[in-house]
Amino acid sequence: LPYLFGFFLGFLLGMEIPLMARIREHYYGQSLKHNTGTIYGADYIGAGIGATIFVIWLLTMEATTAAVAAASANVVAGLLFLFRYRQHIRWSGLLLSGHILAAVVIVIVGINGSRWEASLEDMLYKDKVVHSMHTRYQHVVITERIMDPSKAPVYALHINGHTQFSSFDEQIYHSMLVYPAMAASARHDSILVIGGGDGLALRDILKWNPKRVVLLDLDKGMVDFFTHPYEKNGVVVNEALLKLNERSFSDERVDVRIGDAFLSVDALLAKQEVFDTIIVDLPDPNHPDLNKLYSSRFYAKLKHLLSGDGAIAVQSTSPYHAPEAFMSIGKTMKHAGFANVDQYHANVPSFGEWGWSIATSNGSSAKRRLARLTQMPLDDGWMTREVMLGAFAFYKGFYDDVGQININRINSNVLYEYHRLGWARENGIL
Repeated sequence: LPYLFGFFLGFLLGMEIPLMARIREHYYGQSLKHNTGTIYGADYIGAGIGATIFVIWLLTMEATTAAVAAASANVVAGLLFLFRYRQHIRWSGLLLSGHILAAVVIVIVGINGSRWEASLEDMLYKDKVVHSMHTRYQHVVITERIMDPSKAPVYALHINGHTQFSSFDEQIYHSMLVYPAMAASARHDSILVIGGGDGLALRDILKWNPKRVVLLDLDKGMVDFFTHPYEKNGVVVNEALLKLNERSFSDERVDVRIGDAFLSVDALLAKQEVFDTIIVDLPDPNHPDLNKLYSSRFYAKLKHLLSGDGAIAVQSTSPYHAPEAFMSIGKTMKHAGFANVDQYHANVPSFGEWGWSIATSNGSSAKRRLARLTQMPLDDGWMTREVMLGAFAFYKGFYDDVGQININRINSNVLYEYHRLGWARENGIL
């Protein structure tokens, strides 16, 4: 059915310009040769205006609200055209009836659309959808699961349909991301976080009592949702999430900078800033737009921001579900100039087997630095020395094919393809 609708819409769009050219030729006496350029020019200008409206406003609305707004604009334009040229239009009464019917449908969708959308989303997710919103860059869904009436509900964050965390086991993921890098760093005064708009990695970093933390994230809407109470229908829908991240964004030591991290780090480089630890908590490279943030060029920038005795940790997708992508991240970091790159893994029930990469610029590797620890420098409530050191062990033969793995350059999309094919194979698509 979607392909049928796509064909139908494409067919009508293809007829649009030739039809307008014929109409102008008939009523204004302009030949096709002379009026086609005018029509194409108007079409391009209109497309530019429409794209601007879509990016700036419609993307931030709920899907049904955006659809109602766009459909209403089309109906109004159709009515204006109908009344302006009604003397030239056959069956104008029938067309007017069609516009009225379309307007009635739009009103019905406008009144009930949000409720229908919520019901459909409840069908898409295993758990109850308690909040759904569109930021400028992504679709955010919060779900709730009551596993035991005597215990707090389990909340999960989904971005564009992909699970980002579950409150049931997020401590495993964030402890594995943050603790090894912090423990392998000589100091913890100045920390850089790339991504991490939910504030959970930031929560764990603040336990190390840094003097300042700079966090770079693209999505202001996401950061705001995990910073301030968000009230809807008289209920603060994100209260449990603010409690989960311990309101980390409200800490005065945190400096949040909104923008594309690939470009934002240039401002830090220009000021010759240096950070004791860098934590890269980005979504999986499941879209070509994310590829540059996993590229050798980006990692080379981060290397220049890392202190000589510091460490950097990067979430690196699943070594089980997408091993080629996992190994490519490690090889890309090595190619970017990091002296030592190690990889480790742990089981996060919500994700399955998950992996991270850790690197240092000088001296010993992070793995060796951690092995020298006689006791844990901080009790984060989850990590132990045995778990941390054991995470660096992989089964025999895991890296046998690493020589055939390509590094990820900024325009290569190598990592995106590794990730796509790995998960497609795991899901039985290939």
